[in-house]
Amino acid sequence: RESVERSKEQADFKLNGTVPKSVESMENLETETYPLKDYQKTAVALALNRSYALFMEQGTGKTAITISLLNVEATKHYKEHGVPYRVLVVMPAATLSNWEAEFDKFCTVPYHFEKIRGSKAERIVATALVNLGKHLRGKKITVGVISYDSFKNDVALFQEFPWDRIIYDESDKFKSSSTSRWKAIRKFRDHQEENDPEIGERLSMLKTLCLTGTPIVNSPLDLYTQWESLGFGESGFVNWKAFTDFHARYIDMQTGTG
Repeated sequence: RESVERSKEQADFKLNGTVPKSVESMENLETETYPLKDYQKTAVALALNRSYALFMEQGTGKTAITISLLNVEATKHYKEHGVPYRVLVVMPAATLSNWEAEFDKFCTVPYHFEKIRGSKAERIVATALVNLGKHLRGKKITVGVISYDSFKNDVALFQEFPWDRIIYDESDKFKSSSTSRWKAIRKFRDHQEENDPEIGERLSMLKTLCLTGTPIVNSPLDLYTQWESLGFGESGFVNWKAFTDFHARYIDMQTGTG
């Protein structure tokens, strides 16, 4: 039912330019200096409190939408739990600094920002600082940003912490189901969905967000891993083979040139 309602909201905006009514009640959504456009507000409404993929063209402000989404989710989370909203952002190494600058522009609540990089020991310390310590008092968001390759190497470390939201920026970077990047993401996803008697309820609250302007690079089959990162079975199939057996078709044609 929820998916149907959100689909109606999306269609209503596309057809009539109507922004979802839920936007009116969102706290700390945007800054006065950098207000969101209507389509960006609609994107926040569609992705709020759920795993979602924003496959939007370059230059449409996916990062601004994402941080605005975190503003709203973190405000609610802090009211209910009194602790910061824990966010992990995985991205190409070249964009780590860009995210820091974007948080300065678009974040409306007190936050802590940590680049997880350097040696193994330095990455462990940085990850701990995102999750623990007196410096987090009064912060509503605490965010760690890390490159895909470092995430791949440290996935066991990140499994030890109870994240609220994980974001995959440029999600086409793990489009192939055979890459080590995807295997690490799948390992992290599966761990979060385990039924742990002590922290299972906490883990099940994790929400995923995929961001890219080019979800399809080689073929529509590139979508499989990106959908599956949102949760097991989100592609509609239990594995890659089932997905390709249903969607992939190979035609051997004799043409004028061979």
